[in-house]
Amino acid sequence: TADCVNGNTWMRVFRLLQGQTRDAFEARILLAFAAAIIVVAALSTIVWKVASDATEAARGVAHTHEVLNNLTRTHADTLQIELSTQGYRISGDLQYIAERNKVVADREMLLERLRNQTADNPRQQQHWGRLRQVVDERLAISRRVEQIRKTQGQAAAQAFVATSSLQETRGRIYRILGEMDEEERQLLQARNV
Repeated sequence: TADCVNGNTWMRVFRLLQGQTRDAFEARILLAFAAAIIVVAALSTIVWKVASDATEAARGVAHTHEVLNNLTRTHADTLQIELSTQGYRISGDLQYIAERNKVVADREMLLERLRNQTADNPRQQQHWGRLRQVVDERLAISRRVEQIRKTQGQAAAQAFVATSSLQETRGRIYRILGEMDEEERQLLQARNV
């Protein structure tokens, strides 16, 4: 039967192993040791690759969170610039202009960071270019409001704001920031898989 053949086969192997010389035994030990070294080397390589991939994935996730944070801060700074300009237009207090200028400088640093952080993503660079354009438009409006308020008074500044493209440019900025945010969230989702 098959069991007898298998049993007989194992018995023959056992008898052969008992009768082998010491050199053959040492050769088998060396062969087993070499096999163990190969297995350990292969496992070490696999573990190194997994650790390397995990580190790279963690960097990608951290990078995406940094971009998302900078997008949020850019949105907040944009709102603060608008509120400071409005505060100056209503009150004439130059402290609002100083605050606006500080926030403009902060936002410029954020925009530059965003440009650098998304340099490897053509779609984000396209969004960034559109964002840069509308941010410049908004800043020009803010500075024009400041100039008109200083030279012609509150009523003239209010009339300018009523006819300017403040709402349209605000909508564009928020839309572009939203598109950039969504792009990063999709990257984050892909990186977390």
